[in-house]
Amino acid sequence: MNGTFFQNPNFNNENTSNECNILKDNITKKVKVYTEFLDNEKNSKIFSGIFEAYKDSFLIISDPSSGSWYLIPLNIISYMEFEEKISF
Repeated sequence: MNGTFFQNPNFNNENTSNECNILKDNITKKVKVYTEFLDNEKNSKIFSGIFEAYKDSFLIISDPSSGSWYLIPLNIISYMEFEEKISF
């Protein structure tokens, strides 16, 4: 992919809770997702890219600079930092 952005038109966001509506309204925005594995700061990682989609238990982030896509479980996310103004 070499940094080219491809959006998956087949991914459907059907979650209707208020919390997830905030996520739904901010799909396609630049984001940094801070994660922590096994409650240990040494096992933390920051994912940076475009917020593509979400489901009940995970987020999908794409990194246009590397062409990578990340499926991130919600239970390891500490917080998200949007690099653009968010909608809510």
